[in-house]
Amino acid sequence: MDNNRPLRPVRNYWMLPTMFLTLFMVLFGLLIYHNHLQKNKIRAEKYEFLESISTLKTEIIDIWIKERKGEARFTHNNKHFSELIGLLVNDPLNEDLSEQVTEWLRPMQKNHDYSLISFVSAKGNKLIHLNGDTGIIPLHINPAREADSSLNILIADNLQGHHHDKLFIDMFVPVIDQEEGSLLGTVIFRIDPEAGLFPLLERLHISGQSLETILLKREGDEVVILNDLKYSPQTHPGTRSYSTVIEDFAGTTSLMEKEGTFTAKDYRGVQVLANIQKVNTFNWIIITKVDTEEVFEPLAVQRNQFIMTIFLFAASVAITVFFIIQSRKNKFYKEIYRKERDKKAMLRHFEYLKKHANDPIFLINPDGSIIDVNQRALQTYGYSEEEMLRMEVNDIRAPGKRHEIDSQLKTVIEFKGHVFETLHIKKDKTVFPVEVSARYIEVEGTHYFHSIVRDISDRKLAEKKIRELYAHNRIILESVGEGIIELNTKGEITYVNESGALMLGFKPCELLGKESHKSFHHKKPGDLQNEHGECLIIKSINSRKRLKTTKDYFVSKNGTYIPVEYTTDPIIKEGQFKGCVLVYRDISEKQMAEEHIILAKEIAEESSKLKSAILMNMSHELRTPLNGILGFAQLLQRKMKDTPEATMVDRIVVSGDRLLSTLTNILELAQLESGQPQVTLSRYSLKSIIPEITARYELIAEKKNLFFLNNVDNDYMVYTDIGMLMESLSHIIDNAIKFTTSGGIIISADQIEKNGNLFSRLHVKDTGIGIPEKDVKNIFMEFHQLSQGCKRNYEGTGIGLSLVLKMIVLIKGNISVKSEPGKGSVFTITLPSGIEHGRGVIPAPGNYSGYNNFTIPSKIEPQKILVIEDNYINSQLISAYLEDLVILEHATDGKTALKMAVEKNYDMVLMDIKPGTNIDGLDTTTRLRRIPGYEETPIVAVTGYNLKSDREKILKQGCDYFIGEPFSEEKLKSLIRKIVNNYDR
Repeated sequence: MDNNRPLRPVRNYWMLPTMFLTLFMVLFGLLIYHNHLQKNKIRAEKYEFLESISTLKTEIIDIWIKERKGEARFTHNNKHFSELIGLLVNDPLNEDLSEQVTEWLRPMQKNHDYSLISFVSAKGNKLIHLNGDTGIIPLHINPAREADSSLNILIADNLQGHHHDKLFIDMFVPVIDQEEGSLLGTVIFRIDPEAGLFPLLERLHISGQSLETILLKREGDEVVILNDLKYSPQTHPGTRSYSTVIEDFAGTTSLMEKEGTFTAKDYRGVQVLANIQKVNTFNWIIITKVDTEEVFEPLAVQRNQFIMTIFLFAASVAITVFFIIQSRKNKFYKEIYRKERDKKAMLRHFEYLKKHANDPIFLINPDGSIIDVNQRALQTYGYSEEEMLRMEVNDIRAPGKRHEIDSQLKTVIEFKGHVFETLHIKKDKTVFPVEVSARYIEVEGTHYFHSIVRDISDRKLAEKKIRELYAHNRIILESVGEGIIELNTKGEITYVNESGALMLGFKPCELLGKESHKSFHHKKPGDLQNEHGECLIIKSINSRKRLKTTKDYFVSKNGTYIPVEYTTDPIIKEGQFKGCVLVYRDISEKQMAEEHIILAKEIAEESSKLKSAILMNMSHELRTPLNGILGFAQLLQRKMKDTPEATMVDRIVVSGDRLLSTLTNILELAQLESGQPQVTLSRYSLKSIIPEITARYELIAEKKNLFFLNNVDNDYMVYTDIGMLMESLSHIIDNAIKFTTSGGIIISADQIEKNGNLFSRLHVKDTGIGIPEKDVKNIFMEFHQLSQGCKRNYEGTGIGLSLVLKMIVLIKGNISVKSEPGKGSVFTITLPSGIEHGRGVIPAPGNYSGYNNFTIPSKIEPQKILVIEDNYINSQLISAYLEDLVILEHATDGKTALKMAVEKNYDMVLMDIKPGTNIDGLDTTTRLRRIPGYEETPIVAVTGYNLKSDREKILKQGCDYFIGEPFSEEKLKSLIRKIVNNYDR
C-alpha cells in the first residue's frame, strides 16, 4: 500500500450522469416488473370475484328450484288434495269440486311465479286451468310421461315451447290415490323464469360498468341465450344462436363442458376476464365477465403517474448533479490537505499496533474494505499483503457466517465497540473459530473499524472436552433410580435427573428454574399447607447442614401426594455455599392397598356423574319425537271428538302425558345428581306466586270432583330460587291430587322466628289416603312407593318426592310431612324470609310471573313467520297449529334460513336449536341479528333441550323467548299472541 500517494480530484464527471441514467433505467424496469405483478394480482382477485358471483347465482338457481320442488312435494303428498282430485276425476262436471281444487291451487300461483297451473287427468282430460296461456299443455313430452309412469315429480327444462315464444319451465306433479296407489292425473306448474328467477339474479349484480352475467343452455348442438345481453338489447332470451358469446365457444357443446376462469374476447370482440360455471339443477351454465380495460384502468393511471414522477425526478437529479459537481470542484482542494494529515496520523497509530501485537489486526473502512493488516494476519490467513489489501471483511468470514456481518458492524457502531465469536476462513479453505474485539475509532474526523482477531481453537477444544465430561456424569446421574435435584441458595431447581422428574410426574424441563417448595413441597395430605419456614428442604438451605427424613410427602404434577424419604447435602465450591443436593425415593408401595380403594371409589363417583350427564343429553332426543306424538294426537283428539275412535286417541294422549311426566322427572333427577343445577336466590311474595300455581291445578282437581283452596292471604316473603320452589310445589300437589279421591287440597302459609331470623312456611294439606308412620321416613327415597311390584295401586315412578327433597335442600330450605292413614297428609316447606338478624327486611324485587298465566287477545294482525326446523314432523305440526293464525315459511337449516331472511322480511322467527347439518340455532341467531332489520325481530327458541340450564344459556345467547318440546297447540298460540301484542316475557 502506497501511503504517500497524493489524492487527485475526480475528473470523470460523466460517470455521475451515467449512474443516474442507470438508476432511471432500473426504476423504469422495476416499474414494469411491479406493473406485471400488480396486473397478475388484480387478475387473480378479479377471477376470484367473478367465480364468487357465478357461484352465488348458481346457488340461488338451485335454491329457487328447490323451493318449487318443495311446494310440488307438498302437493304430491297432501292427502286432502288427492281426495279432492279423486272426487273431481270421478265427477269432472262438478263445478263445486272444480272450484275447491282451484281455490287450493290459487294461493300457490299468487305467491310464486307460475304463469299457469293446470291439472290433466290420467286419461288426458284437462280438468283445471288457472290463468295464463290456454294453449296446448305439452303432455306428450318425455318428462310428462316419466312423471305419469314413475309417479315421481319431474321438471322439464325445455325452455322454448313449440307453440310459444315466451320462456317457461314445466313442473309435472303426479297426484296419487292414497289408498289404491294409482295415478289420478298430473298437476302441471308452468314457471316463468323471467318473472321470478331472472329479476332475482339481476338484483344481485355488483357495481361495475362492464360486469355482465350470461345464462345459457344447450339443446343438442345449439346454445340458447336465456337472458338479455347487456350490449345487444335486440337479442331476445330463448333465441337459438350460433353467435359467439365468448371467443372459441360459438354454439358448440364444448361451451357446456368447460368450467373455470380465463381471458378471451366476448361477442363484441372486446378482451374480457370470464368465469364459467355449471348449474347443477339443469343443463345450464353461467358466464360472468368483465372488460379487462375496466379492470386494469386504475393500474394504468398509477403507471402513468409513476412514469411522470420518474421523469420529474430525473430532471431534478440532473440539475442537482450539475450543482454538486461544481461545488465539489470548489471544496476538493480544501479537503485534500486535511485527509492527508489524518491518514498519516492514523497510519502511525496503526503501525505501532502492528509492530507489537501477537494477534491478527485489521483496519477496515466503513464499507467493509480492508485498508491495512499486520504481519501476524498475513501469517495466520496465508495471503500476501497485496492480496489481502484487495479483499473485504466478507472474504475472510466463513460462508455460513457472512449474513451476521451487517448486524455485528451496527452493534460496534452503536456501542463504540463489541466482542463476538464467529468463524473465519484461511486461503487454504481451513475454517477456524475466532474471537473478534472490534472498535469503532475516529482519527481526525474519519471513522474506521479496528479489529483484533484471536484464534480460539484451543479454547473450543477444551470446552468440548468439558461438555463431554458433563455428559458422562449426566448419564451416570440419569441412570440412578432415586430422584436427584440440585438447588441453588434460593431453593430454585438448577438440575433434576430423569428419574426424579418422572417420579413427580414432570418432564425435567418443566422443573428447571422453579422453586422446589412451590413446585412439589407446599402441601401435606389433607390439603394442609406446608409453610415455607417449616419446609425441611428450605431449612437445610438456610442452615447449610445435612438433613435426613424417613417420611415426608411431595405433591406430584397431578396433585397426588407421594410418600418419600430424602436427604439434603450442602454444595460447597471454592469455600462458598452454592446450594444443596436433594436425593429422594418413593416409599408408596406400603400404601398401595389403601390408594387402590380410594381410586375405586373415585371411579365409581365419576361413573355416576357420567350416567347422569348421559341422561340429560337424552332430553332432546326423547322430547322431540314426543312433541310429534302428543301434538298430532291432540289434533286427532279435537277432530275425532264424537267418533268411536275418540277413546283410543284419548288414551294415546294420556299415555303420552304420563311418559312425558316420567321423562321429565328422570331428567330432573339426573341433572340434580350430576352437580349441574344452577341456583338463583331472590325474594318473592308467597301471596303473589301461589295463584300462579293454583290456577294450573284448579281444573285438574275439578275433574276429580275435588276442591282446591288457596288460603295464602298475608304477604309473606321467601328468599328462594323461584323455579325450584314452583317445581317442588308441583310435585307435591300432583301427589296430593293423585292420592285423594274425595275432599280436596288446601294451600296455606305462616311465619316463625328462629334464632332472631324470620322463616316462612308453606303448607299443602290433602284429604287423601295418608301415609303409615313406618313409611313416612322412606317417601323421599328415589323410586320408592307405598305400593310396590304387582300390587301397585297407583301409577308413577316414585321420583317426584325425592326430587322435591333435593331441590328444597339446594334452595336452603327444609321439608317435613305429617300424615295419618285414611285422613290425609300435610307437607310443610320452610324457607328463609330474607329478614336478616338486626337488619330488617330486604326490599323485594316484585311479583313472580313465570308460568305464563295471562289473558291474551284471540285476534292478531297477520304475521309472516320463518320456521327453522329440520324435523319434518315437527315442522308439519307447527304448520297444523298455526296455519289459521299466521303465514309460515320453512327452512331446514341455518344457511338456508339466513338467505331467506336476506331476501324477505319476517315478523318473527321460530328457531330450532339444532337445525340441519351446517350451523346450529344459536350461531344462526347471532348471524341473523347482524342482518339489517332483524336487530329487534322476536326469535323464539323451539327445542327439546328443556332443562333450566339449557333455557338460561339459550336466552343469554340471543333468543327472546323459549318454548320447550313437547308443547300444546294452545301454548304455542298463546306465546305467538303474547309476542304480537307486546306482552312482557
